[in-house]
Amino acid sequence: MGYTVNLSKEQTINKINLSKNTLKVCLEKKKLSGEKARVAFIIDTSGSMYSYFTSGKAQNIIERILPLALEFDDNGELDMFQFSNDVEDLEPVTMDNIYGYVNNEVMPYFLGEATYYAPPLERILEKYVEDEPSKEYPTYVIFLTDGDNFDEYETERIVRYLSRENVFIQFIGIGNERFSFLKELDDLSGRYLDNANFFEVNDIDRISDEKLYARLMNEYPIWLNQARQKGLVNTPVIKPTLNKSYSKEIQRGQKMSLTQTIPNLSKLLVGIDWEVNTQGQAVDIDTSIFMMDVNKKTEDDNVIFYNNPRSADGGIEIKADHGTGLKDMFKDMIQLDLKRIPSNIEKLAFTITIDEADKRKQSFKMMSKGYFKIIDGEKMAEIFSYKFNENLNMENAVVVAEIYRYKNEWKVSPIGSGFAGGLKALCDYYGVDAD
Repeated sequence: MGYTVNLSKEQTINKINLSKNTLKVCLEKKKLSGEKARVAFIIDTSGSMYSYFTSGKAQNIIERILPLALEFDDNGELDMFQFSNDVEDLEPVTMDNIYGYVNNEVMPYFLGEATYYAPPLERILEKYVEDEPSKEYPTYVIFLTDGDNFDEYETERIVRYLSRENVFIQFIGIGNERFSFLKELDDLSGRYLDNANFFEVNDIDRISDEKLYARLMNEYPIWLNQARQKGLVNTPVIKPTLNKSYSKEIQRGQKMSLTQTIPNLSKLLVGIDWEVNTQGQAVDIDTSIFMMDVNKKTEDDNVIFYNNPRSADGGIEIKADHGTGLKDMFKDMIQLDLKRIPSNIEKLAFTITIDEADKRKQSFKMMSKGYFKIIDGEKMAEIFSYKFNENLNMENAVVVAEIYRYKNEWKVSPIGSGFAGGLKALCDYYGVDAD
C-alpha cells in the first residue's frame, strides 16, 4: 500500500485493517499465526529525518507497522522509542491514538541531532531484559534509520550482549545512504545467536504491504526457533481447538445414531459443562455413569464416578480425553471406547449430582447453563449438543443423557430428568447399593 496523506480518521482505520489482513496472510505463510511477542519500534529522529516526519511519511510507516503489534503483541500496543544522540520513550501506539500520532506525540519532542544506535538498544535491554524479563514472550524490535551512526563499537557490544537474550532486532535503512555499518552488523561475529537482520529501501512507501511484511518476517522465524531450542524463549503450549461447525443441537427425547454419524466409536468423548450461580457458596457437582445391563440392573463395579473413574473393560474413563487435551475445556469429560463395552451392557446413563445438597440447601435451580456434548475425538469435532438444564428446578440429581444399543447401533438420547435425594436416589433407581 503506497504513501498517502490527508486521510480522515475513518480512512486511516480502514487502511490499517487492510494492512492487517495482508499481514495475516504473511504470518500464515511463515507459520507464525497465533504467535505472540512484545513489539517495539525504534525510529530515528536525527536532523536528517525531519522532512520524513513533516511530510507525513513517518506517520504512514507507523500506520503500516501497527498491525504487527495488533497481531503479535501481548497487549496489542506498539511500544515506541525515538533516538538521535539520545533515546526517549514515546507514548505507545494503539488504534485509539494512531490518527495524527506523529503530530501529537512525536513532533513536540523531536530530538533532531546526530545518529547514535547504542542508546536505544541500551533502552531495549533495560526495559525488556532487566525491568520486564519474560521467557514467555520474545521481543521483536524494528529499528528504522536513514544513516550510519557515530558509535559503532558500542552498538556492536550491545548487539552481542542482546544475542543471549530473547530480543530480535530488524534494522531498516531508508534513503540513499550506503549503510556500510548495518550491512556489516548483519553478519556480526561473536554472537550467541544471529539476533539481527537488515534490509534497505530507497523509498519504503513504494513497496507494497505484502513485500514489506515478507521482509520484516524474513529471518525472525529462524531466530525464534533457535531461541526456543536454546531456552531463551519458552515453547508455547498449543491449546487444542474444537471444531463446532458441524455440531447439531438436539432436544429432550430426540434419538440420534452415533454409529451412523461417527465412524470411529473407539475415540468418542462426552463433555459435560455447566455454569452455576453460587451466590458465594461452595457447590460440588459430580459426574457418574451407570452401565446398565440387559436386565436393567447395574452392578456396583459398573458405576463409574470419582472413586471408580475407569470401567474394568476400559471402555469408560472419567477426566480423560484420548490425549486430545480437550478435557480442560469442560467441567467434566468422559472418554469412551464403545467397542470395549461388554455385549451384556445395554445402556450408559450419564448423570450429575450435587454433593451435600440437602445440608447446603442447594439444587439445580442454581444452574444457569448446562450442556452435554458428544465429540468425535479423532476429528476433534463436536457432533451433538444438548442443553439439559431447561426443565430443572429443585432437583439435586439429574440423568443428563443416555447412550444405548439399538439393534446393531449405538444411539444417544437426551433425557434431562431430575431427582431429589442426590446420588443415593440415582443408585436406588438403578438398583445399586449406595453404601
